Amino acid sequence: MTPLDDTPGIFPAHAEAPFREASTQGNKRFWATTVVLAAAFGIYFFVSRPPDKPEGWGEDFKLAMAQAHAANKNVVVDFYLEECPPCKAMDRVVFPNEDVRKALCEFVPVRLNGVTNLEIAQKYQVFATPTYLVLNVNGDVLARTEGFIPAGEFIAFLNDAQRAAPKPPQAAP
Repeated sequence: MTPLDDTPGIFPAHAEAPFREASTQGNKRFWATTVVLAAAFGIYFFVSRPPDKPEGWGEDFKLAMAQAHAANKNVVVDFYLEECPPCKAMDRVVFPNEDVRKALCEFVPVRLNGVTNLEIAQKYQVFATPTYLVLNVNGDVLARTEGFIPAGEFIAFLNDAQRAAPKPPQAAP
């Protein structure tokens, strides 16, 4: 102990207590604010980072149509933009869903950037992103929806499109 430790404070002991309490409350506010700001920055950086491209989606429309024709499957087309928040949300939340991935196995999925594939977007009158189309092998629209769709609704959209599609002719025995 130093001689200064025994020195009485400037204020009497009973007067220093409110300052200590205020200091403790200030520390609590400081740390609470720091935690809230750190969480906000963490959420911001998670949401703003580019999502991973969904697995199994092609990016060539002509190739997808050829594959669909060969496999006698319908095509799911995802028109997106890089800057589109609902598109990013679909990439992060819906497309990684195991049930959605299983449902997409019945289709040939293809993703088309609405800017770089403008001619195709115009042909199908795509004016907003994300827009999802289900096409038959001839390129006819069987179903269409726009915007963010939760996984269960997206699966229902795909199933409804499959039910609406004409059945392929059966091979003769």
